[in-house]
Amino acid sequence: KLLIIDDEPPARTLLTKFLGRKYECDEAESAETAIEMIQKADYSIIICDVSLPKMSGVEFIPFAKKYLPNAVVVLISGKQKADYAITAFREGAFDYIQKPFGLDQIDTAVERAIEHYELKVIKERYQHHLEELVVERTVELDTALEEVENSYRQTLKALVQALETRDFETHGHSERVVTFSLRLGHELGLSREQLRDLELGALLHDI
Repeated sequence: KLLIIDDEPPARTLLTKFLGRKYECDEAESAETAIEMIQKADYSIIICDVSLPKMSGVEFIPFAKKYLPNAVVVLISGKQKADYAITAFREGAFDYIQKPFGLDQIDTAVERAIEHYELKVIKERYQHHLEELVVERTVELDTALEEVENSYRQTLKALVQALETRDFETHGHSERVVTFSLRLGHELGLSREQLRDLELGALLHDI
C-alpha cells in the first residue's frame, strides 16, 4: 500500500494512475494530512514531494518513522542542490529522485523500496521470534532449576528421616535446627538466596 504526498493535483494524479496498476494508492495534498493518514492506515511505501506548504517532505520523515517504523520513504524534489539530498538521507529517506523524472525511474525506485520494506519486516519478525524463544527457554530453564532444587531438598529430607530412624531421641531435631536457623537468618537480614543455602546447610549438618 502506497501513500503519495504532493501539493500539486496533476502530479498526484499522474503517480496514482501509474502506480495504481500494481499497488493500492492513497493521496495526500500536504504533510499535515499525511500525518493524520499514517496514524490510521498502514503504508509500506511513502512517496513524498520535498516542496510542500508549511511542512517540507524532509521534515515529514520523522513523523513517518514515528508512526510507521517500517515504512520506506522516497522523496521527489525539483531542487538541484546536493545539500537537500544529504539532509534527506540523514533523516532516513531511502531514495531521492530529482525532477524531471521518467515513470520508469519511479517504477524502479518503488520496486527497490518494496524489497527494502520486505527485508525490514522479515528482520523484525525474526527478532520477535528470537525474543519469544528466549522467553520460552528462560521459563523452561527456571522450571527445570526449580525441579532440581525441590528434588535436592526432598533427597536431603529423606536422608534426615533415615538418619533419625536410627535414633528415636533425635526425631525432628534437624527440622528444629532448620527452623531456628531460618529465624536467626531472618533477624540478621539474610537474602533469599542466603536463607535457602542456610536451610540446606541446616538439613545437612547431621548428615
